[in-house]
Amino acid sequence: MRQRRNLFSFVVLVSLLAGIAYYLFCHPDLLAVYSNISLIEILGLMLVHVLLLLINGLLLKFSAQKFSLQLFYWECFGLSVVTAMGNYLTPFSGGMLLRASYMKRRHGFQFAKFVAILGANYLIYFWVISLLGVGVTAWAWTAASVKVLLIFFLVVWVSISLLALLPVVKFPGSHWLIVSANVMFEGWELMKNDSGLLIQMVVLALANIILSVVSFWFACRALGFSVSFLAAAIVSLVAVFSVVVKVTPANLGVYEAMVCFAAPLVGLTVGEGLIAAILLRGVAIVPVFSLGPCFSYMLTREMLSVGTTATTSVDSN
Repeated sequence: MRQRRNLFSFVVLVSLLAGIAYYLFCHPDLLAVYSNISLIEILGLMLVHVLLLLINGLLLKFSAQKFSLQLFYWECFGLSVVTAMGNYLTPFSGGMLLRASYMKRRHGFQFAKFVAILGANYLIYFWVISLLGVGVTAWAWTAASVKVLLIFFLVVWVSISLLALLPVVKFPGSHWLIVSANVMFEGWELMKNDSGLLIQMVVLALANIILSVVSFWFACRALGFSVSFLAAAIVSLVAVFSVVVKVTPANLGVYEAMVCFAAPLVGLTVGEGLIAAILLRGVAIVPVFSLGPCFSYMLTREMLSVGTTATTSVDSN
């Protein structure tokens, strides 16, 4: 089963990358715009991505506290970086498994609780995204192409809102998908009754989304593309939904395809959207693979210290 999934991921990845390569081969002039961007602008985009990693770490810290797990700030940031690096190296969000394994081995944190945190975070994240999507597309209502997006964001927001308001029920069955869903809803039930935690999570999710919008808008401006902040917001909010399709490593090709789909809706060309997406992908990889090995070593040493401490304790007795 795993071999089939990996093969499917490989086929999808190669197909998407081949399509991108073919498009760039047919439009070689697009690559020339990279000469417009300066080193300072590239460093600025990298800084924004580091801030995104930091926010993801804070989301983990605050949500884990609800389950009586106290993580150090450096642990949260390190786990965020290592998770991102793991996602690039493995399909189907393999980095999340690395994070879950660390929390289980180092802190004895049950995998079910990890799924609960992850599910609750996703519910809050997409609730905020869809609400912002309704706002920005309603503001741009004069554009006929945006009306479909307004309906889409509205449906998602209403669905998540109703799901959050409904009492948590357990689905019958022992399939791992049913069990995971039940654990996720239980975690959401625990977190939604804590108004202080919800405010923290919403604020961090909002900051994450705003930084993503700023990075896309800044990338387009740095490349010489004329795009308003509102248009950049619409493209960014649509592209965020690529995280739902966890088929390729770090959604390689999927994110770029989503940007290419949304770009013409706001006045950008497919090529401009693709070039901006590739730039953002490139600047995201650098800090992840620069910091990732360092934090991998630190977190691994932290995990091993648990076993060493336990062995020393037994020997002393």
